[in-house]
Amino acid sequence: MSPFIFVLLFATSSAVATASNASIPLTLSVMLPLSFVHLNGDAYLPAMDISLELINNKTDLLPGYTLKAVVNDSACAAGSGVRSFIDVIFKEPVKIAMVGPICSSSTSPVAELAHFWNLVLISAGATSPSLSNTAVFPTFLRSISLDTAAVEGIIALMKKYGWTRVAAITSNQDLFQAVYSELSQAVLDNNFEEARNFAFGEFKNPRATVNSLYDSPFRIIFVNMYPAKAIEIICQALSLGMTRSNGYVWIFYH
Repeated sequence: MSPFIFVLLFATSSAVATASNASIPLTLSVMLPLSFVHLNGDAYLPAMDISLELINNKTDLLPGYTLKAVVNDSACAAGSGVRSFIDVIFKEPVKIAMVGPICSSSTSPVAELAHFWNLVLISAGATSPSLSNTAVFPTFLRSISLDTAAVEGIIALMKKYGWTRVAAITSNQDLFQAVYSELSQAVLDNNFEEARNFAFGEFKNPRATVNSLYDSPFRIIFVNMYPAKAIEIICQALSLGMTRSNGYVWIFYH
C-alpha cells in the first residue's frame, strides 16, 4: 500500500466532519533526503505529486477535504531529521501525519519524538531493525522490509546452490554493518564454511576493496551500500573480469 494512501486513511478516520461544502486542507509533512549526496531525494517528489493529485481528484475518497504536503529536507542525518521535525511541529499549517524520512539515521530520532505529539510517521525506506521496537517507536510504521530480510534470502541461495562461503562488501556504517553481523551469524548457525566482510570507510575508494576481493577465494559476493558507491564497485568488478562467466555471483542490496 502506498504510504500516502495509508496516511490518507488515517486522516479520514481522525478528521472532524463538516457540514460546509468548502474544501478544507489537510496537510502532511513529507521528509526527504534532498541534500544527501548518496540518495536522490528529489526522485520521490513526482510520485508524491501524482499521489496527491489522484487522491484529491477522487471525490468519494475524502469529500470536503484537500490533501496537501509540506516537504522538508531530512538529509539522511539525525540532526537534520530533528530540525525538520521541529519545523513540522512549530510552523503552520498544522500537520495531520508525517511521511518519511527515507533513511534510518534520520528516521530514528523523529520516530522517537513523534508519538509525544500523537503523530503517525510512515517511512518507505527506513529499514533498520531497531525501528521495530514499538515501545520506543509506538506510532512508527513502514512499507518496506527490514535490512536483515536479505540474510534469509542469501542463506536460502547458499543452500540451494551448494555455496559454502560468502563475502560481503559493505560501507563502514552501523546500518550496513548490522546486516553483515546477522549474515555472519547465520553462516555459522548453518554450518557453512566462511563469511568475510570487506568493509570500507565513507571516504575510502571502494575500488581498492574490490581489488582485495579479487585476490581472495570468494566468488559469492553480497554488496550492501548506497547506490553511488555500488556503481563504483560494479565498474571495478567489470574491469577485473569478475563476472558470472568467470564464476562470480554478485548480490546487490539496498
